[in-house]
Amino acid sequence: MVVSVVARAVALDDIQARVGLGRARVGVARQDEIGRLASGFNRMAAQLRNMVSGLETRVAERTRDLERRSNYLQASAEVGRAAASILDVDRLIGQVVNLIRERFGLYYVGLFLLNEAGDWAVLRAGTGTAGKALLSRGHRIRVGEGMIGWAVSRGQARVSGEAARDIVRLATPELPETRSEAALPLRSRGQVIGALTVQHEMGGAFDPETVTVLQLMADQVAVAIDNARLFAESQQALAAERHAYGEMSAEAWHRLAAAREQWGFRSTEDGLVPSQGDWPPEMQQVLGEGIAFAHEDEDGAVRVALPLRVREGNIGALSFRKEGGGGWTDEELDVLRTLLDQLGVALDSARLYEETQRRAARERLAGAGTARIRQTLDMETVLRTAVNQIADAMGLAALDLRLLPGDLAANPGGDAPQSHGPVPAGDVQG
Repeated sequence: MVVSVVARAVALDDIQARVGLGRARVGVARQDEIGRLASGFNRMAAQLRNMVSGLETRVAERTRDLERRSNYLQASAEVGRAAASILDVDRLIGQVVNLIRERFGLYYVGLFLLNEAGDWAVLRAGTGTAGKALLSRGHRIRVGEGMIGWAVSRGQARVSGEAARDIVRLATPELPETRSEAALPLRSRGQVIGALTVQHEMGGAFDPETVTVLQLMADQVAVAIDNARLFAESQQALAAERHAYGEMSAEAWHRLAAAREQWGFRSTEDGLVPSQGDWPPEMQQVLGEGIAFAHEDEDGAVRVALPLRVREGNIGALSFRKEGGGGWTDEELDVLRTLLDQLGVALDSARLYEETQRRAARERLAGAGTARIRQTLDMETVLRTAVNQIADAMGLAALDLRLLPGDLAANPGGDAPQSHGPVPAGDVQG
């Protein structure tokens, strides 16, 4: 009796352990109370087994979802970093579409930008062979049409879990495997500048959370594109300004040089003397070509000529020669170039200062003359004062200032009166 009880206790312990694992089943084929209890026990074990299996399935699905969202967030961050580090628009969008396709495991990614008129979304980058084909035929979509045009016109994402059933979507022959598609507007500074299309071979591939992540990424890409455009525009404006200022500077230096036959100095054993005579050949060559020139003298010494530059133009040249012969090291030449760069900046600053002083002097003379002229409201006095002030300010020997006679004032297109030659400064004929 004791052995039977112990055996039953061991069996119950084993059943209890198997119940915890969801694998227990009591094999009692009796119709009495014990049989009914065994059947109920088996049903409870089956329900517990189904519950455990369902929990395991849900945990596995939830784990996969979390991993997928984490991967999407990492991919979005990677795309954002890449976009923010590139300032060339074409290189930016080309790298972005390929990175999105790779990191999100997509079938196709395309990026559209609006044209200047804002009525067409033009494909600027696409992945794979399909992207090359679409770009080669100038693929574009009118704003308001298709998923891309819909997203651009409304500034909202449009998602199609079954692309073939979407009445708005425009089918593309180059992309026959597309089952799911999402069109995401590219928004920057409150404006839509284009749209991003992401496509998958599976149906229902873009759930709301995935679309939210993709839209955040699309907004980052849009801001990066806008910044790259602004940078390019600022660089173009700066280059144009530099070019215009360089031309003005070159013209000013040309005027200064034309006013002097010889302009320069040379250092000799007797000290500093003005440069005279013809230009040495090496200086002529370096001035014309704008590059360094080295020439070996008869005694073996190396004479070096370097251009003197102001901004983008050559305004002179310098020739160097060591005492006692010998060549020039790269370090010595770098020092000379640095000194010449500083000399060019100093000369251009001095030129600008002189021009400013001359302009200020002219404005002071003009202001003084205007003040004297405006001291009276009498026409005759105004004319006399104007002639005297202008003649004195400009150092003129004679000045002729006349007003139109009555017949010409009434008929400006008539014949001019006969001239009787200039009058001495201060005399006025009216």
